[in-house]
Amino acid sequence: MTRLFSEERVDKPSENSKANDANKPHIDLHTSQLKIRPVKGRRVDDSVSRERKGPLTRSSLKSRRDLNFQIPFLQMPEELLLQIIRIFVRDYPPCWDVRNAKGQIDWYRYTSGKLNNFLVITHICSLLRRICLRAPLLWNYIDLRWPPAAVEEFSKRAQKTPLSLELDIRDSPGSSSRDRFFVQGSTFCIRFLRQNLKRARDFELNACIDDLNYDFDDFWRHVRRVEAPNLEKFSLYVRPEAEDENDLANLFSRKAPKLRELTIDGACYHKFNPEGFQSLTSLTLLGCDFSSLGDVSRLPRILAQTPKLIELELHGDPSEYDAYVSPLAKPLAELRDCVSFEVGGFFADHTGYLFSAVSFPSLRKLQAWSLARIHNDCYDTSPFVSLPPALGAPFSTSRHLHFSLEESAVVIPSEVEFGDACDMELSETHDASSVANSIRSTESFMLSPMKILNIVPESLSISTYSEISDEVFTKDLWKSVLSECSRVTEITIEGKVPMTNLIAALMDPDLVCPSLDILDLQTEDSVEESEDFKAMLRYREERNAKIQTNIEEVDSGSDSDVETE
Repeated sequence: MTRLFSEERVDKPSENSKANDANKPHIDLHTSQLKIRPVKGRRVDDSVSRERKGPLTRSSLKSRRDLNFQIPFLQMPEELLLQIIRIFVRDYPPCWDVRNAKGQIDWYRYTSGKLNNFLVITHICSLLRRICLRAPLLWNYIDLRWPPAAVEEFSKRAQKTPLSLELDIRDSPGSSSRDRFFVQGSTFCIRFLRQNLKRARDFELNACIDDLNYDFDDFWRHVRRVEAPNLEKFSLYVRPEAEDENDLANLFSRKAPKLRELTIDGACYHKFNPEGFQSLTSLTLLGCDFSSLGDVSRLPRILAQTPKLIELELHGDPSEYDAYVSPLAKPLAELRDCVSFEVGGFFADHTGYLFSAVSFPSLRKLQAWSLARIHNDCYDTSPFVSLPPALGAPFSTSRHLHFSLEESAVVIPSEVEFGDACDMELSETHDASSVANSIRSTESFMLSPMKILNIVPESLSISTYSEISDEVFTKDLWKSVLSECSRVTEITIEGKVPMTNLIAALMDPDLVCPSLDILDLQTEDSVEESEDFKAMLRYREERNAKIQTNIEEVDSGSDSDVETE
């Protein structure tokens, strides 16, 4: 069987090496050969080498191997040994923990470290080596930045098992390791992928491109059309975003019939057509801005080619110049089996458009984050208008409503038991540059559950752990929200919610929340002694709307609750 390393043991490579690194193989990523080589100034004694060939040495080696067989670790079942070895070889620090003197990720050291983990395990003893070499699944992971000899040998040792390929070229443009790859390694890499991508089960490609990105473009042009008949998972991450409209044209020559998971970030979607991926069940498209899409209507046309999707994730990167888009009366695509949808980074009208343009009859989990904007001097872009009925209907039956307030944003999370459990979180970021616009869009978003979905909440919770402005959450805003909660019997306030305007709204002459019985305060500020708070309690008691208050100062260091009537 082909060996990457000599079986001969080499003394520790340098006098300053740590004890636990003494017997590690020296890996040279700059050459096409892998070998253990002594450090300069040291050599293996010829007399010792000759002695090893004698009967005494052979007897000594046999005795040592017999002793090795008695070690409890090596007496475990081979399947268990291999499981432990797999954990060891994959247990390598994440790339962000491997940095050079400048604080940058050291991709060269990161790549060589991963290879070292795999190979050092075969140089402990001959029994462990034999176990490893006859286990194809141990060798089916291949980092294409490794030396060609290692890539070829790992591919051979993997035998007929599906390959797991990774190529990471996120070195800073202009770095020596990056230049070395595109000068020396990319030709081999292209040839290897053309020959072996048909064996791959999953493939992850990360690239950091420079301003001209000619090197990556040339490499990707050769790779993207290679057929991948057995590929099940593919991930492509490009930073900064590429602008070539042919980035995804004819991907894998549209011959990847087993592809189930596809993640793309930073590519141009102008000519992306997934119709050849008949088994696709999970799709993630990131960086979906108008420059890469043409316009947002491109997304429904893409999704119409993926009817078997179960999980979908879309993230946009909008520009203030992006055109306003109205919801459609009839969907352009249907994802009948999709149960999970995450969408973020689009303007609220774009999110609403996607909800209307794609039908999700089986949706059970939705996470949507949008950016609010004023259109024609009014806020009419709420995604609530086009919320998928599969979630809108059960959400409308909820009797609890929660607002999580963040800096320049409001989050409405909800979990509803309706047959199967439904989980929905809608959030919207508002224009912090204009207080007036922020107030209008925030108020409209917070009123949408009641006015659009017809929710009739009986309990209301409001929380924040950010510093939010009284300029946005005014008395009038709170009055508008609380006026739509006429059946609420309990309100819970948590965190840093500013109380002045909320208290003022609760003692408004119009008497908001007339059924309110319990006010539970879990805030960082003490309000029970404030004159405004006491006046509010007296006012509501005089109006036959007495409130029982439970007050807990969560940041005071005290666990005691104060109950007041």
